[in-house]
Amino acid sequence: MSAAICLEALTQAVRDCQDSGLKEAMRKDSSLASNIARELEFVYAEVIEQEHPDKPFAMGTIIPIDTRVPPGAETFTWYEVGGTALAVVLNSYADSELPEVGLFARKHVGSVETMGNQWGYNVQDLNAAAMSPTTGNLLTMKPRQAERAHVQLWNDKGLFGDPNYNWSGFINHPNVPQLASATSWSTFTDQATIDACLAEVRVLVETPDDLTNSVHIPNRLLVPKFVYNSWRFQRVSFAAGDLSETILTWLEKNLGVEIMWLLELDFSKSGGNLTDNRAMVFKGGDMDVVSWVRALDFTQHEGRWQGLRFSIPCTSRFGGVKFSQPLSAAIETGVT
Repeated sequence: MSAAICLEALTQAVRDCQDSGLKEAMRKDSSLASNIARELEFVYAEVIEQEHPDKPFAMGTIIPIDTRVPPGAETFTWYEVGGTALAVVLNSYADSELPEVGLFARKHVGSVETMGNQWGYNVQDLNAAAMSPTTGNLLTMKPRQAERAHVQLWNDKGLFGDPNYNWSGFINHPNVPQLASATSWSTFTDQATIDACLAEVRVLVETPDDLTNSVHIPNRLLVPKFVYNSWRFQRVSFAAGDLSETILTWLEKNLGVEIMWLLELDFSKSGGNLTDNRAMVFKGGDMDVVSWVRALDFTQHEGRWQGLRFSIPCTSRFGGVKFSQPLSAAIETGVT
């Protein structure tokens, strides 16, 4: 046998022995297989954060945020002032014939409560973050998660209220006039169904104006998202090929309101707080008419060590919705 043939046979025997040893090691020690796989794994340094729906109500897009109440206040008070006044044509100059004006002030008291949570990390989290940028990014996301929880709670308590704290909700306020829908706002089969919808929306928008003798003229209309999407594409004229404007633009132009959609007006998106779909017209942008009270914005306090864990408490102060003029709004129930 030649030297070349012997060398080739020896080389192959060594390879077979190495393969056999590796396979045996992988069978007996699964961590070896994991280490090999990890060496071939690519890990993104960036963390893909889970998306959450926006909360326009909690961020002050729907009604303004009233921050005039100081953080230390436990309650806040406002007075609804009204009166009676009558003047007559005098037959003489006698004082007894002069009617006297009357004045009254109705007192309203709201409560301010503290909302809180915390975020933190332990010693091992810091060790892992020093080795892995991904773990470090996860730690930096914790404060954002804590703030998101506060925003969610503001949103729910502001929209739906909480009787435990004497908070009335914005879209189910007991003193806001309510009307019951009798026609569809999203499904149209002919011109008559479109006209019926337009007429019902007009009655809703004009209700605050009629009840207050034009003292309060609403400028915003909130509808469920499925209604808003239907109005965006359905034209006012049902005729085929008609290029008239959409229901959305027609209503905004002719009723003088800004139309917005609010996810929670759909009862299926209200977390069990509503039993029907709703629409609401109101006078937006005036803090003295309707606002929600935030005495303290989301605040992260000084952290502290507890054993091997470092915790950062977070608080905010919330006072619910202050609806000083509930007759400036109106709610339509049973919207379909």
